[in-house]
Amino acid sequence: MVDVDAPEDITEMVVSPHAPLMLVTTSSGVVHLLDLGNPLRLATLATMTTRVGNLYRTHVSFSPAHPVMVAQEIAYPAESDNTSSPSSQITIIDISDPAHPRQRGQITSDQSTVQFTADGDLIQSFSQDGLHMWDLSDLDKPLRSPVSDPPIPVGWSAVALTRPILATGGEEGMGISIVDIAGPPRELARIPGKAPGIFSPDGRLLTVSAQQAVHIWDVADPGNPQQVATLAVSSNVAPFAFSPDGTGVVIAQPDGLRYVVVDVEIAIKGLCERAHPRITDEQWERYVPELDYRSPCP
Repeated sequence: MVDVDAPEDITEMVVSPHAPLMLVTTSSGVVHLLDLGNPLRLATLATMTTRVGNLYRTHVSFSPAHPVMVAQEIAYPAESDNTSSPSSQITIIDISDPAHPRQRGQITSDQSTVQFTADGDLIQSFSQDGLHMWDLSDLDKPLRSPVSDPPIPVGWSAVALTRPILATGGEEGMGISIVDIAGPPRELARIPGKAPGIFSPDGRLLTVSAQQAVHIWDVADPGNPQQVATLAVSSNVAPFAFSPDGTGVVIAQPDGLRYVVVDVEIAIKGLCERAHPRITDEQWERYVPELDYRSPCP
């Protein structure tokens, strides 16, 4: 058991994708960096506090490619201020020496959900005027790309892990935008939906839930997305996740987890493995006489 010496409740735990490190946040805004190198003797390497204003919550994330993390703090205005919206401060921290993290640049926005792109060189955030991408080539001076014109509405966003695209939505009646982030954010297409979505590991499929269904979109051509499947579910926003290889989707239902194969070739193979006995020539002639016999399965 690890005691991170946190007087408040732990609110988030994030494991690094490329180093034996974990970030732990508390309700007081303190961030602890833990060493996971020896699971039997976990150790606190550093403790960080960057709290500003009337803290609401703290989120942290690791860069997937560099020894960098960001700590995002969302704060409410003072109780006497009834006009301002929550503000977000994003602190960029160099953890190349985990025992001595160094604060580098900072970003301030109205509110945001911060995510790294797959190469770790960009993070995205949003504010009232739309979606922003921040270039972290210089950690001390993050550079914001131009805001898209027209602004891209953002309530949530999902970044593809292997391609320079993201999906964003959440505004009632606005749909879900597929956005090119290879340069300044540029909307490529818009599909129906509102609830948060996720990309498959290879970035070729996008899954979103809406109106008691999970919709799967082929976004191999992000400018021309094609809906390829609709899965009925028992709630309007069902939690779901792709399998690690991207061939299936796990959907949470009130009666348990449901696994759905979304790769057509694998689905056909699975059906054929269970299809015994095979259809005979006589059965084929009886049910589909207009077609020449061809076994549906190898």
